[in-house]
Amino acid sequence: MNSLRDRLRRLTKASDEQQAGQFPDATGAVEPDADDGEWRQLDARIRRSEGGAFILRTRRYPLEHRHGRYSLGELNIIDDTLATLASAPVPLTDASQLLFFDTETTGLGVGTGNVPFMIGCGYAEGNQFIVEQLFIRSPTEEYYALVYLGSLLKRFTHVVTYNGRSFDWPVLKNRFVLHRLQAPGDPAHLDFLYAARSLWSRQLTSCKLTTVEEQKLGIIRGHDLPGSEAPERYRQYLITQRVKDMEEVFIHNERDIVTLAVLAVHFQHLLSGTVRSAPHTVPEDEVRVAFWLDKLNLPSRAQEVLYGALKQAGKLSRGQILEAASLCKKWHDYDRAAGLWQAYCKQSSGTLQALEPLIELAMYYEHRKRDMEAALHWSLQARSLLERRLSLGRRQASDRVRLHEIDHRLERLRRKIDKPTQQMIHFH
Repeated sequence: MNSLRDRLRRLTKASDEQQAGQFPDATGAVEPDADDGEWRQLDARIRRSEGGAFILRTRRYPLEHRHGRYSLGELNIIDDTLATLASAPVPLTDASQLLFFDTETTGLGVGTGNVPFMIGCGYAEGNQFIVEQLFIRSPTEEYYALVYLGSLLKRFTHVVTYNGRSFDWPVLKNRFVLHRLQAPGDPAHLDFLYAARSLWSRQLTSCKLTTVEEQKLGIIRGHDLPGSEAPERYRQYLITQRVKDMEEVFIHNERDIVTLAVLAVHFQHLLSGTVRSAPHTVPEDEVRVAFWLDKLNLPSRAQEVLYGALKQAGKLSRGQILEAASLCKKWHDYDRAAGLWQAYCKQSSGTLQALEPLIELAMYYEHRKRDMEAALHWSLQARSLLERRLSLGRRQASDRVRLHEIDHRLERLRRKIDKPTQQMIHFH
């Protein structure tokens, strides 16, 4: 009965404060408490406010702390360039505007049955990077943790997550609504998963945060609780009430937050052109970086990166050569694109993969260079390749359409060259 009475009191209070358009007072204090017990061993305390409490764990890192290839002090280089990755055009002057954010939840969906039992937040303040983790020992404490989070969110203009736009943030907003709290407005959101996929989906075996941090940031966690096991640990804790059961979950979540901070530094370097290769990390694929920058509407930076990569074109794979050529074509740098298509055809001699570059070269010489003999040469090469593919039973329908198009081009080119009829080759 007391539990129900407390619940009704909180709901009434929340309704009044929501009508007032503000969060309840989140001032409470972290004070020594007889119930702290084992929590102190995890640098955690019971944070009490009027009517309730939750666990607050605080970790403070000096900016000299190194996490993989970067120190936290390099957050000082962050500026509005990083805001290019944000979901909304909100100015970003420095890292103090960023709240790094990650949750541990009881499930995978975004419905009301999925409870974020741990909310990790990180932010730069003065000469420190601070990680705060809000943990609920039971569902009755969630309301007070959300009140605290709502007040914390007001201090920042940007939220940084990894898959948070489609998961962590919707889950949290649902929890605010469920508790009849005023849900926070959608922030300028930097979800680094999207950038990671654009850059590394073809280069890395996975774009999971743990893979990215190891391959790109040089972070080796060693023993670490997989995030997928966190819900089971929490269910175990609810039964046993042993703080020790949650220790590895706290550590895992804390590491995710700090990794997000140095990943922000890495993306800032990539966007600014100051990234350098580092030992024990996978070098950046500069062609993919150029693609990414162009997608972000930074063509000058994209051209700088791509043309730098092309100085060592002999080291590029065939896939990279094609991607580089498509970018050059988009930028109307047709001569450079033609050189890349020819390099691709040379590397692909004897294979069936060069059809598109051959057709591009035929169009380039016909329409850009007005060299009909060269256009005829590349068109014949393309037709020969198509005949081989058809003889092997590959892509019958689409290749026959292409064959008809190439025959039409050949007829047009021969008319332009004005060869005598007896010298014309018939392909039917």
